[in-house]
Amino acid sequence: MDKKNELFFDPRFTLAVYLNELKEMYIENSDQKPWSRTLINTSPIEPPFNWADWIDLTVLNKELKKPPHRRVNCASFQKLSHNNPNPNYFCMPPSDFPKEKYEALGYNSLSQLPGFIIHNHESHDYRTNNDQRVMQAKAHAMTHLPRPYKVLILNGEPNGGGSYEFDVSPNSKRMIKTNMVKHYINAAVKSRVPLDDDTKHEVRYMDQYKQLLSTVRPQYLTEEEDVRGMFQSIRTPKNSKSSRELHLDQSLFEYPKISAVRDQISYYETKADLKNLTKTELTYYHSLKESSKYDDNYEPTYFKLATIRIDDDRNRENDWGWHYDWRFFNGALNYDRDGWSDKELILRTNIILDRLLRNWCLFAEEKGIVSWLMHGPLLSWYWDGLMFPFDLDIDIQMPIAELTRLTKEYNQTLVVENPSEGYGKYLIDVGTFIHNRGISTNSNHIDARFIDVDSGIYIDITALSKSDALTPPEYKDNSLVNIEKIDATEVEIYNDRRKHFYTLPQLSPLRYSMMGGVPVYVPSTISDRLIFEYSKGLSAYEFNNWFFVRRLNLTTGSLYVV
Repeated sequence: MDKKNELFFDPRFTLAVYLNELKEMYIENSDQKPWSRTLINTSPIEPPFNWADWIDLTVLNKELKKPPHRRVNCASFQKLSHNNPNPNYFCMPPSDFPKEKYEALGYNSLSQLPGFIIHNHESHDYRTNNDQRVMQAKAHAMTHLPRPYKVLILNGEPNGGGSYEFDVSPNSKRMIKTNMVKHYINAAVKSRVPLDDDTKHEVRYMDQYKQLLSTVRPQYLTEEEDVRGMFQSIRTPKNSKSSRELHLDQSLFEYPKISAVRDQISYYETKADLKNLTKTELTYYHSLKESSKYDDNYEPTYFKLATIRIDDDRNRENDWGWHYDWRFFNGALNYDRDGWSDKELILRTNIILDRLLRNWCLFAEEKGIVSWLMHGPLLSWYWDGLMFPFDLDIDIQMPIAELTRLTKEYNQTLVVENPSEGYGKYLIDVGTFIHNRGISTNSNHIDARFIDVDSGIYIDITALSKSDALTPPEYKDNSLVNIEKIDATEVEIYNDRRKHFYTLPQLSPLRYSMMGGVPVYVPSTISDRLIFEYSKGLSAYEFNNWFFVRRLNLTTGSLYVV
């Protein structure tokens, strides 16, 4: 398989191989008895990682089957892109890709690569069509997409909770070029899973998962690590009748001034050995240094999107592609797909968004990360405790102290869905310029994202903090918000990096609730805030041919009305 040009992908196979490898590595690195082994009391576990094993790149097989001289090349993107860009800044021919680099990734020759190497983002000014954007994302993942620092596999409450975690090895070769597949096959033979003469094998990743569960104890958040008490409040309350509300302290929203940012830089450079920092800590240090070079007006835009052309007959709703991270773009969710009806496309979108929010909430709960619903999801929660079936935006807020904790501990972590529920994968990506807390003028309104690597859809994560930013005109004399900040004096008003301002009583205490079957927190003040943001949001029963049916307590569209 490693000598073929065509790519192979099946998420069940990847999970089966990695779950087996984790079990073997835990056993090898620990002398403790079964099920007492944990990540904490074993040597660091670092399996190899290559995105080709975790993302479906098989859309490129159509190109890889062609002779190299007949494949799509960089000039093809120039012809299909709006404004006719010179593609050199984001695309290069395979002949320019060094042999040592593609061999390090586990490819034998240039014939195993497409006719274009995507090494950068095609600017938002040069929109291309849906299918070309997909090919760009997949080609980028083959050769230039940075690997995550860590992989975290959620275990889930029915299985006892906790998580299995491993750091990513410097070895970036595909599974087939390592011993992992051989280890998996050997384990299958030992467990008497039948293998016929043609070496065909029925992959049952849940078998490997059950073996891991019975052999290695998952990692749990300790009481000391649960610094905000959220995990203990939800999972192990001292009294079953005790309130699960969370009271937020003012200190969570305080962030150092420029001088204190410099103090942090000095701390890392003088008091800590940079070589001994974890990858997440080192990235945090570099973000401090980079942020110190810019103010709110001139910092570069961090997150890049998959902007696509709207003059495409198959782009049903003139989707500009603003809701997708370009690195993981797999086609606009409302773009026509052969063999799919409109109703099926909507259901598919609903499932993707529901699982996205579900897995963020489960991760945040498992690691005690304090966050709450805001904007569109809060409005949707207000109506029926579910996601709106028409909304692609998911917004989460947290205090700045929680964002910096998320950055230092989990930035660039690939969160894998509980295998009992599916095989979704989600990347935590925190922006470089989170240390600038005023209103951003270059689109750095979002601090971090939780990205579905199978579709590119994401959750926007924004932090609230004190800053010198002043309230926009719409806050003046508005009784719904009762906020007006007209100078930069130190007051307890918190803002994100766009235009949203809050007081502590409007947020705290956070109320414990449910959204789509998983625990969530919502802010203290809801109705007035939603009316302020959506003037008819609490009263209109219809939106763009979607209707709220009171008897069903559900939002439904015209496609579903019989």
